[in-house]
Amino acid sequence: MKQNLLWEETSYSVSETKQIAIDSYEQYLKKEKEVLLLLIGQLGAAKTSFVRLLGEHLDIKDNINSPSFNLLNNYQGDGISIFHYDLYRLQKSSDLENLDFIERWSSIAPQNTKYLHIIEWPELAYDFLPNHIPIFILKIELIPEAILGLEKSQLEASQLETSQLETIQVSEKRIFKLYASQM
Repeated sequence: MKQNLLWEETSYSVSETKQIAIDSYEQYLKKEKEVLLLLIGQLGAAKTSFVRLLGEHLDIKDNINSPSFNLLNNYQGDGISIFHYDLYRLQKSSDLENLDFIERWSSIAPQNTKYLHIIEWPELAYDFLPNHIPIFILKIELIPEAILGLEKSQLEASQLETSQLETIQVSEKRIFKLYASQM
């Protein structure tokens, strides 16, 4: 799968992550009637949080949470349907054949509705992705314990006093990279 980097952004907060979600939708995902967004990142990278923040922007009233156990959550908004998949628990790609995901990805959105398919842990689905839907890939890299621009190893090697450490704000740095994909 060929990937073309569209942009790279860094977030240190929920509000910055929400702005990244809004920007990615408004600049790229909104343009198409039906879109497939693949979310790639380690556990805790904020994949589901990204979907929740995007849903807030799209005025989705439902509580957006991880579909880890039921594999798919569907959310309805004004003129938009979000299909939020989490394939983490699947063991092999043939598991997808027993579910209706492939048929759902192959369906065409109704006239006045936009379909946004968002897949967490999409690696097993690569062979089943449709050719007729634009595919975007969002890679999220979590860099824990980013401390005022210092990585943890830099902090440990620094000469800061214990009293100075108490005033340092710890946050998690996330790097978001959005790619357009070609099958």
